[in-house]
Amino acid sequence: MSTSSQNKVTRQVRLGQIIAGIQKYFMTMPSIYLGGTSFTPAALVDELQKALAATKQTSNAKTAWLAEVQTERNKFAELGFSASRRTRERLSKRRG
Repeated sequence: MSTSSQNKVTRQVRLGQIIAGIQKYFMTMPSIYLGGTSFTPAALVDELQKALAATKQTSNAKTAWLAEVQTERNKFAELGFSASRRTRERLSKRRG
């Protein structure tokens, strides 16, 4: 797992824990201040859930993109274009 994936997973876990904590302990408070902005607990939970959804959406988009890149690579490999130009140059120097 890449570092960015670990960071996203960690962020998702922490956002879930923060949301659960607000819902369990702070829903009766009139407001919660975060980053200099006042939120009702319900509004803050809503914003954190949106952030969580955005993080999941970008992870899913990256996974889909990587699958498309692999499909492209496979197609070029079928056509015999799998090696990069630099690799082909190195191989040709060894041969001749």
